[in-house]
Amino acid sequence: MATTSARVSSILRSGKGIFTRQRLPFASTTSNFGLLPVDLSLKNLNPPNSGNSAGCPALQSNTFADLFFDGGAIGIEIGRSGFMGSENLFLNCFWLSCSTAGLLTSNANALQQTVIGGNFQTCGTAIFVGTGSVPTIKGVGFQQSGQSDVYTGASQGNAMAISGCRSESPNFINNAGGQALNVEGCSHIGTADGYFLTQAGGQCAVRSCYSTRGAFVPKFWGQMKIECSQFNRDDWLTLDATHLWYVPNNPSSFCLELENLRVGSTAAEIRKQRIFTPDAVNITIQNYSLA
Repeated sequence: MATTSARVSSILRSGKGIFTRQRLPFASTTSNFGLLPVDLSLKNLNPPNSGNSAGCPALQSNTFADLFFDGGAIGIEIGRSGFMGSENLFLNCFWLSCSTAGLLTSNANALQQTVIGGNFQTCGTAIFVGTGSVPTIKGVGFQQSGQSDVYTGASQGNAMAISGCRSESPNFINNAGGQALNVEGCSHIGTADGYFLTQAGGQCAVRSCYSTRGAFVPKFWGQMKIECSQFNRDDWLTLDATHLWYVPNNPSSFCLELENLRVGSTAAEIRKQRIFTPDAVNITIQNYSLA
């Protein structure tokens, strides 16, 4: 069981201002601190579809500010019962030692979670997008996540922007769902070799990022670009042609473009390259040249 307590000033506010606690510690006895539509301890936030609404507002447009999620399997879960859960804001919250996930989204309508500031320490996965979406992660600190700091399990046509974050975990982002992804201005100061980003197909752009011990691991198809960034590992780019798609044998192809990078232990410079596979056996690297 997790205990959720206030640090300085804590606010849990529904979109209609019905449920508010300020400067008070509180705990949930249902599913850690799951914001669940069937959670009787937070019945003022039950969506009408849950059978326990009592005329209360939907599980939507809630603000969580300055909250401390301490221990348990899950810090907070959005939409476990399968109903609603969209447009929630997490502002300067702190998650500590949540063994499965700090923040978990659990249904296809648990969309548009926004995480600004705050910190995740020693969680299994810090932000676990099972289904639904967390399209904005900004200015967040991560330390020692067991699996990864950010994980996506499904795409559902969603996009995600991660910016201004600092990770001190071995693995930063596992985009297993292949969501369209923009990563910008992030530092990955890993404590061991791991990955900066694993991208399972789709579109992604990495800009102005720095990683000491992380690799970029693309798979399947997609249009991907890394620019104006630095990766210090010599094996910073992990390419397996057998896991990359090409046309006409696949409906889409893999293409990665690199521009203005410093890579490896010698900080070798890459001006502009295109990388693809013509046959799922060989990797082709083309250098752009000035006309």
